[in-house]
Amino acid sequence: GMDFRFDPLTGEAEAVSGNGQFGLCFDDWGNRFVCSNRNPCQHVVIENRYLKKAPTVAIPSVVQDVAAFAENSRIYPISKFWTTSNLHEGQFTAACGVFIYRGDLLPKEFRGNVFTCDPTGNLIHREIMAPQGATFTSKPAYEGKEFVASPDTWFRPVGMELGPDGALYVVDMYRAVIEHPEWVPDELKDRPDERLGDDRGRIYRIVPRDNLASSRRAASALGKKGSQELVAELADTNAWRREGAQRLLLERQDPAVTHDIENMVFKSDKAYGRIHAMHLLVEAGIPDPEILKFQIDALPPVRRQLAMLLDGSKWAGSDRAILQRKLVEDTESTVRFHALLASAGEDLSVSQEELGKIAVAARNDPWSQRAILIAAAKEPRLWLEAILGAWESALAMDDQHLLGTVKELAYLVGTTGTDADATRIVELVMDGKKPRMRRPATLALTGLGLGLARRAKDYATVASDARSRTLLQELAQQTAFTAQETSQPIAQRVEAVDLLAVLPGAERNLIDLSHCEEVVLRARVLSALSRQPAIEPWIGLVEKFGEESPVIRLAIIDGVFQRPERISLLLDAMEASRIRPTEFDPVQTGRLLKHGDAKIRERAEKIFGSATPEDRKKALEDYQSVLAMTGDAKRGQVSFAKNCATCHKIGETGVNVAPDISDSRTKTPAQILADIIQPNRAIDANYVGYNLLLTDGTAAAGILTSETSTSITLKAAGAKVITVARGEIEQLKSTGVSLMPEGLEKTIPPQEMADVIAFIKNWRYLDGRVPLK
Repeated sequence: GMDFRFDPLTGEAEAVSGNGQFGLCFDDWGNRFVCSNRNPCQHVVIENRYLKKAPTVAIPSVVQDVAAFAENSRIYPISKFWTTSNLHEGQFTAACGVFIYRGDLLPKEFRGNVFTCDPTGNLIHREIMAPQGATFTSKPAYEGKEFVASPDTWFRPVGMELGPDGALYVVDMYRAVIEHPEWVPDELKDRPDERLGDDRGRIYRIVPRDNLASSRRAASALGKKGSQELVAELADTNAWRREGAQRLLLERQDPAVTHDIENMVFKSDKAYGRIHAMHLLVEAGIPDPEILKFQIDALPPVRRQLAMLLDGSKWAGSDRAILQRKLVEDTESTVRFHALLASAGEDLSVSQEELGKIAVAARNDPWSQRAILIAAAKEPRLWLEAILGAWESALAMDDQHLLGTVKELAYLVGTTGTDADATRIVELVMDGKKPRMRRPATLALTGLGLGLARRAKDYATVASDARSRTLLQELAQQTAFTAQETSQPIAQRVEAVDLLAVLPGAERNLIDLSHCEEVVLRARVLSALSRQPAIEPWIGLVEKFGEESPVIRLAIIDGVFQRPERISLLLDAMEASRIRPTEFDPVQTGRLLKHGDAKIRERAEKIFGSATPEDRKKALEDYQSVLAMTGDAKRGQVSFAKNCATCHKIGETGVNVAPDISDSRTKTPAQILADIIQPNRAIDANYVGYNLLLTDGTAAAGILTSETSTSITLKAAGAKVITVARGEIEQLKSTGVSLMPEGLEKTIPPQEMADVIAFIKNWRYLDGRVPLK
């Protein structure tokens, strides 16, 4: 998603990067932060204006989670709080009002800290933020407690603001219920306290303990100050005053203080003042180049702003190019990052050696590597040659981020460059004889091959001379050997498979590798093989589908779905009952039932239409009366412990072997009843049962939870874990059905079934924390 901004003076509006929910703030240096329910603090790292300059570059994300988020987040309420999903207790579920303290009243260690409200937990969380490359990371300010927490469940902090006196102000909605109506479970939509407090609200002012009323800083009205006084406020340590002064000066457009603003740029010893003054001059018109050049020796935050201002500047000439080059080569990572982004679409006039050094200096920062891709979009071959040259001269090491950049740059050469550019890269990497060049060469050739494929070309079309063709044939042989060599690290074997997929003879080499035992490698081989036209290998893969692990089964299904003739193989096996319809998840089933080929659709409809046995249909029909009964959740807990707890866990009852069913808020009683009586109606592919037979005759059954090239692990009923070496396995085969047995209704009479459903649906309300009536 995108955010939105507008210019109040011109009325101009535009979409910008970064989409949060309720909460947006800035730090002292203009970095923008947002938040969403499960994400307490996110930094918007790359602005959309830079992406527009490099439309050929695909950036996966422009936002960085600064603080731990989702299931990794931790909050410590002191109230008897309640979350909509029990799986989210003790985590952020309603993060809002993200705020960075930029005042001067609280103790200095609070400055630059991140504060995020969680009204569900009745608290305000504090994090200490620190730079990390082009972005930030943070850690909780306290262990096991919060900055503000209340036992009052009506305390609902939702936002914070900085006051003119430097105090921290907190907005408290003060409500009995804070949940959004859309996410409230059906059984709670009519709770009696739903609207209590909608006529209330509070504002808290947080100050140090020793802040007496007599010593408070006067909140003088900025609007009554003269323009010259406002210029002095630009360097104030309180951001409320600085930003207010800048806004008023921008509105007034007073030419009488232009000289004062210029003096602030040249003479202020406060980075704040220089930054605000620089922006005012830019808004007033094109700033004097001397003003910008002077800032090259300023503090890093000022140089960072200088790089950003140059991006939109109309100032041309050799001086500008020199300044931009200095910023790109800056020793400070954040300055380099923004200078690289600003240089997108421009000629940097930097030597190949310097380009290589810039890339190597940023090797540990993934965001700086993304900035390099954006900066290199116009001439990706020059940057790629520079980085490969740095590797050749031993400046670069096998850093994963830098290796990824090599592959992406090569892809850009393949998609946007000429055949001559591609040939140049092939010759460059093929001539590299040093061992340290193997991985960058592998990734460069892989990216280049993928890029050429986007232009409907391949290495055969760019390797036109006999020497190049011979080199590629030798490379294919060496790469196939690397992929098969078990002594090689698995990451490099996977990279070798990716390269094989774009080299001449790919299909033959991939078929040879399709029976390897390493799960990760085999899944990658099948993914690469799926893009080849051959159907023969898929015949055997479909035939042995039931003997494969969930990871490989998924790879087989994905590969089969690539071509209609392979889907026919799958449907043949299903019609012959070698593969059960229940072994497909809802998404896979939907792809077959909605396939563009009418014949495939018709066959799938017949197969899945008869997937539920008649006896299960009748059993469900016979038990429909249960839905009209009133269940007792406490009695249901006893029945659940007796009949279900060997595989399922709800609250403190049972163990988790099968899927977690404790979060039942979106399930209706009718759905729960159907899941119990027809357990094979829809099965998560990760929870299909497996039968195991060992060479000594021992048998076992369970869920396949993990596997390696040498062993497999099953989890059986009662959470029993069984790990065996592959050499001890006589047979491992999927049952195609759930571990949960059919016919459970034979041991659970209707009223007891109603009680079990009541427990599954309402177990969280047994402690009385939330009123149902």
